Amino acid sequence: MQFISTKFHALFDYVFAIALISTPWIFYEWEYSPSVLVLVLGGLWLIFYSLLTHYEYGILKIVPMDFHLTLDMLLALMLIVSPWIFDFYHQMFVPHLCFGVLKIVIIIFSSPKRIHHLYMHHSDKFLKN
Repeated sequence: MQFISTKFHALFDYVFAIALISTPWIFYEWEYSPSVLVLVLGGLWLIFYSLLTHYEYGILKIVPMDFHLTLDMLLALMLIVSPWIFDFYHQMFVPHLCFGVLKIVIIIFSSPKRIHHLYMHHSDKFLKN
């Protein structure tokens, strides 16, 4: 069941990216470490491809929503496995795991199509009859 509109997904992406970038400063002291770099670079990457995505808050609109969802899934999986790949799981893995799982949940319930256009199309047919 896909009930999250592209408009909500777009807004969520930017909020999610800001949360990724700001987490090191909010929950623990800044230090140059792989755990911090994964969060910050993941957030910057999300902002980059969101600005390119063809949805309501995208700027250039060159990345189709289907491909955007694929990039989201790759980001989520990277967040989930990065503590073990970069060997910082013994220090910290909970934020990375939580962000990754939350992103997957959003992906599962996101519609790859603009829902409001579908509703408008059907309401126009109804009004013409």
